[in-house]
Amino acid sequence: MAWLIGATAGAETLEDAWQAALSTDQRIHAARDKVAAANFSLESAQRRYRPSITNKTRYTFLSEDANFSFAGNTFRFLDDEFATTSLTATMPLYTGGRIAAGVDAASCQSNAAGWEVQRTRLDIKLNVVVAYVMVLRAQRGVQVAQSSVRSLEAQDRVVQSMLKQGAVPRNDLLAVQVELANARQQLIRAENRLANTRATYNRVLGRPLEYPVDLAELLMPETSDTPDWLVERGIQARPELAALAAQANALQHQAAKERAELMPQVGVEGGLFYLESPAIKPNDYATLMFGMEWTPYDGGVAEAKARSLQSEASAVIRTRADTLAAIRLEIQNAWRDEQESRKRIELAQKAIEQAEENLRVAKVRFEQGAAINTEVLDAESLRTRTYDNYYDAIYEAILATFRLRRAAGTL
Repeated sequence: MAWLIGATAGAETLEDAWQAALSTDQRIHAARDKVAAANFSLESAQRRYRPSITNKTRYTFLSEDANFSFAGNTFRFLDDEFATTSLTATMPLYTGGRIAAGVDAASCQSNAAGWEVQRTRLDIKLNVVVAYVMVLRAQRGVQVAQSSVRSLEAQDRVVQSMLKQGAVPRNDLLAVQVELANARQQLIRAENRLANTRATYNRVLGRPLEYPVDLAELLMPETSDTPDWLVERGIQARPELAALAAQANALQHQAAKERAELMPQVGVEGGLFYLESPAIKPNDYATLMFGMEWTPYDGGVAEAKARSLQSEASAVIRTRADTLAAIRLEIQNAWRDEQESRKRIELAQKAIEQAEENLRVAKVRFEQGAAINTEVLDAESLRTRTYDNYYDAIYEAILATFRLRRAAGTL
């Protein structure tokens, strides 16, 4: 028996489903918006190296004219109403590493946001896989239930014919009809599960819940590599680890920025200034100033902020170490789950062959009068359970492989 039946022509593939989900899922768009925000913050930090231009214009009202006395004479210095305006360009020359640390911190935050996009992408793809496989499994459940109904309907016809001939008691017919009624109930449940899984699948892909679902079957993925290799691959590929490392680096750079606030800040400032005053000629003039601002001691505020940020960085580093250990365990467990589910497939396939033969023999013996009706019903029930176990094993193996790939960061 083949593991999986071929796909319907034109059916939606898993790759199609991934593309659809990644284009509509709001989580990936939100993560990308955060990347854009982080990039703008980085651009803002980088632009602090550039000069800034400031315009200030004021119109002042005084209670009376401003005068000054010289050599016994009084001169008017300012009218009771006057205007001042200035256009100033300020350029930092030396900031003690404050701007550089801010740029490095913003760059790390941008990297962390980018890794969060990758993490979200992997989560969405795994969600799609789960929903996709659940639809396939539900479809197989309907097929198994339909097969059980058809088999019991055939047995019902055989028993009715034998009852007319007086070869079996009426209880045999009642027993078949009870089992047939139960099988039809199971079919109704299976069809309802299929409808629910299709609605869930459409929800994951951002579609209307009643959107038609026609999925291509999945081939059994190749067996994964050794757990040791997968762990090493996961350490390199898992975006969660890279994001935490970037966050820790950003906090360390922010701490350096706080400490740089205590360093001398040197800059140059130039511009144009205008003062409306009868005592000044000319009223407008250019200015050029070099200045230094230095706060050698601020009461320990900057150092306290820096230590707070360092402590946060240490907490993130410890979180990353714990996440690393959890990833190692997750990969190893996922690998064992994959191996266990694959081993079940071969056993389940052999069980199907045995269950089919058991049912065939039971029917022949019943029709020959060498067996009772209950043996046929038990054989049919066993066959149905065997098919369910078989498809469970197949789709659990497929899911286990994809979960392992997600754990290793290679999905």
